[in-house]
Order: sequence, then structure tokens, then C-alpha cells
Amino acid sequence: MLGAVVIFVFAFIGLALVIPKARAYFFFLLLSSIRKGWEILEDYAQKKGNKRSGWLFLLALLLVIPLSVLFIAISLLAGPAYSVFVGLKHPEIVDGIVQYDKDVYGPRPKTPTKTPEEIEAENEAFNAEYFATHFNIPNDSITFLPEILEIIFYTPTPAPEIEKMIGDNLDAIKEVLKAKNLSFFYLPEYNRHSTEIDDDERLDYYNPRYGKLDNRPAEVLTYEDIRQALCIPERVDAPCFIRYNNTNGGSRWFSFWKIEIKDGQIILDAVKEYISNVGDGCLYSLGDELDTEWMLEGKTADDRFDHDVRVIGKEIRERVAKLRAWGMSALAIQKLIGDDSDKPSQLLINKQNKVLLTDYGNKEIKMEPLQKAVFFLFLRHPEGILFKELADYKQELCSIYKEVTGREDIDAIERSISRLVDPYDNSINEKCARIKNAFVSEFRPEIAQWYFIDGSKGEKKSIKLPRELVTWEIKD
Repeated sequence: MLGAVVIFVFAFIGLALVIPKARAYFFFLLLSSIRKGWEILEDYAQKKGNKRSGWLFLLALLLVIPLSVLFIAISLLAGPAYSVFVGLKHPEIVDGIVQYDKDVYGPRPKTPTKTPEEIEAENEAFNAEYFATHFNIPNDSITFLPEILEIIFYTPTPAPEIEKMIGDNLDAIKEVLKAKNLSFFYLPEYNRHSTEIDDDERLDYYNPRYGKLDNRPAEVLTYEDIRQALCIPERVDAPCFIRYNNTNGGSRWFSFWKIEIKDGQIILDAVKEYISNVGDGCLYSLGDELDTEWMLEGKTADDRFDHDVRVIGKEIRERVAKLRAWGMSALAIQKLIGDDSDKPSQLLINKQNKVLLTDYGNKEIKMEPLQKAVFFLFLRHPEGILFKELADYKQELCSIYKEVTGREDIDAIERSISRLVDPYDNSINEKCARIKNAFVSEFRPEIAQWYFIDGSKGEKKSIKLPRELVTWEIKD
């Protein structure tokens, strides 16, 4: 009886192997079953947590062996039978399954290898297309950068028709660009409204040496000023939109798109076409600063210096944002105030320990006593000080702090200074940040950088101001 069953089973298997469609389906079922069984074993091996589960698995395996033999026998009989049935009645299903199996598990088609000449030709074609809409300027050749989200209209020669179209549709153009987080600088409009930069507080922020602007020219900026500031090459030879994209290596990259008004088009069509090609603001939008506080736990004050100064500096950024002229407006102010406006003022420490900038109308820079003590310490040491060596200056700091405050409570002074000189306490970073804020809130960075404490990680921190510009009044 058993022999008859075995012969019958093998006869069915042979029949399945003879019929092509059935054979393909049979092997597909067989291989799929093996893969699925292997996945079950892998899953079990990963989840097995102790030795007891291993013994239980072996016991269960012994118990199911008879059932497994029976199941295998039935599978060997039913599998070929089902394969023959499907192969004969539904050959299109088998074709799809076989093709799918080849696509997933079969050999991958080989990609034809390109010759070096073909690769070079592709690279040349890409470069030609890219440089048709971009130019790059070496970092040391450019002294001014517009905002990365500012679109600038530029023309190397007069273009009255296009300028009139832009002027007549200026509000609509700005709305289209604003939807993409972009701003628009249009020179004729800017010159018409240039008196808006006459705000005394803003001009004092940019030009503290003089405090006001005399003999304003009829045109604050010209297209030639823009050309020189951005080092625009000669191949940008038609009216266009220009935008600063990014800094890559030793160069700064700009995109430009020549404006062409086709038959039946209006200027808004050209603006929308520009955005669809190179002007989408979302492409270059900057993400928020990553919160790295958890990465700095247990670090020294020197390791945390840049982070702490930046975080504390957030307190004054709103005020600075109101005073700062952005993008091409900054170029206009830079042109108006002249090249000597970045020169530092003489600094006077008077008998009352006030910090006065004598060339800036005796402007007083106000600080808390402990901040002022740190500022005076670094003024006294132009060679700079390592944060890890601040403890060596503890007595000098105590003496300065006592003089600034007039306090005689030695214990209170010691407690205040002890935190400052602790290399694992960020108190010194907080004081340096407050000192920086005191100057940055009054002057643009090019001026303020002469006075605050700065330095690279692991190196000495110092104040950049030449000491011949510092005067200490002798106390009575």
C-alpha cells in the first residue's frame, strides 16, 4: 500500500516536471516555501532569549516530526496536482509569476559601460549648460554679499522698456516672489526711496564715527556699483535676475537668468519662468540651528564657548535686526559711509571706570560689574588668556572686581570670581557673551569685533583692539 502511494506521488511529480507551465509553477512554490521556512527560523533565532526556550524548541520539533512527514507527503501530492491544474487552466497567471520571480531573484541586467570619451562629453555638456546660468567669484575678490533670498535686477546697459515693465508691475512681482520667500531689489525704486535710510539710530549703528550723512548723491547706487560689488562677468550682457546661491570651496556662486519677453508675454510670465528654472526660494532655505546642548554636557568652558556666546546672543538679535540694513541696502550704506568707517575708536576708561568710545561721540558702553571686570582683565593682557589658565589670574580678577564695585566683602568677591575661573563652569562664557552683546547691540559687526573677547577653541582668547588706542585715566 505504502509503495503504491509513493509511486503515485512520484508519478504526479514527474507529470508536473514534464509540463513546462506546471514545472515553472512547481519550482516557484517549492523555492518560496524554502525561503519562507528559512525566514521563520531566522526570526526564531533572533527572538530566542534563554536556554530553556532552546530545549522547548527541540522538544516541540520531536513532537511535530510525524506531523511534518505527513504534511510533506500531502504537499508532494497536492503541490504537483495544483501546479498541473493551474498550469493547464491559467497559463497567464504562471507567466506573470515566473516573470516576477525572474525580476526579483534573477540576474540583474548589466548597464553598458560608457567610454572615457562619452563621460568627458557628458561632463562638458553639463558644464556648458551650468555656466550659461551661473558664475563664480573667488572669495578674496569680493567684499560684499547680498542676501541669499534676494533677487537683484541688473542690466549692463540701459533697458528702458524692461525697466518700465518692471516698474509698472513692481507690486505684483514682489507678491509672486514673496510667495517663494524671496525679496526683490529694483534699483530705480530703491534710489527713489533712499531717504528712508536717514534714520538716525540706524546710521549711528553703521557710522558711529560721524553720526550723519552729508552731501547725499542723487543716486545712492548705480548698476555699475552692483557690477563691481558682485564682480559680475562680461558674459552677463543683458538685463537679468541675479541671485547669490552659496559658497563652495574658495568661490562664491551666483545664478543669473537673462530676461526675454516673448510675443504675448508680460513681465510676470518672465518672473514665473525664472522661478521655475533657478529661483525657487525653498531650494536654498536654511534650517534652524540644531540644539547641541546635550552634546556639550560635561565639557569645559573653552569647548562650550562658541555655543554659549551664540545662545546668549539671541537676546539682542531682534534689536540688531531692526537696525541692520539687509542685502543690497547694506551695499548702499557701505558706499555712503566710506571705507574708513570700520576703523576702531579710541577707548577711554575714566576715573569712574566707565567705558567710553571717544571717536564715537564719547558713547558709553554699559556693563554689569563682573562683566566689566572680565573686560578689563583681557584689556590688560593683549597677549590673550587661555580659559584653562584663568585660575592663575584669580587674584588679579578679585582686585579689578573690588575696584570696579568698591566692595570690601572679600568672601563675596571670592565666591563670584571662583565660578569665573572654574574651567568646567560656563560663567566665563556668559560674561564674554554679555560683553559681546554690549558692543554688537550698538555697532555693526565690522566695528564691534574690535572690542569683544574672542578666539578659537583651545587657543588664547583676547580683545583685538590695538592697545595704543586704550587710555586708562589715573585715579586720584
